[in-house]
Amino acid sequence: MIAVNVAESINARYLAAHSVKSVEELQQLYTEDATLIPPDHRALKGLHDIGHFYRVGISDAVRALDISVSEYRNEGALAYQAGTVSWVQDGEPHEALFVDVLLRQPDGSRKIQVSIWNS
Repeated sequence: MIAVNVAESINARYLAAHSVKSVEELQQLYTEDATLIPPDHRALKGLHDIGHFYRVGISDAVRALDISVSEYRNEGALAYQAGTVSWVQDGEPHEALFVDVLLRQPDGSRKIQVSIWNS
C-alpha cells in the first residue's frame, strides 16, 4: 500500500529530525504553503511560520516521541494519515490525536500539506 509506505517514511523522517532538533529537516517534510494547526494556537501558514514554531517549540524535555498511525488513505494526488502521537515531557506521559494531509509533489514524493493535532 503506497500510502502506508509514504506515511511510514514521512513519520520516520519526522522522528529522526525531531530527535536531533533539526528545524531544517522538519521543514523539508512540509509543502511551501503548508498549514500547521497546533492545539491552542493560531494556524501557521508556510515554511517560515512552521520553522519558527519548531525553533521555539522543540524542547530538550521531550523524550520518547512516537507516532502510531491507525488509518491511511490514498486518493490520487492526496493521501492522509491519522493516529496518535505520544511523548514523555518532564517525566509525564502525553498523548494527542493527529491528522496529516499529504500532497504528491511533481517528483512523485509526498509532503505534508496540512497537519493538525489536539492536546
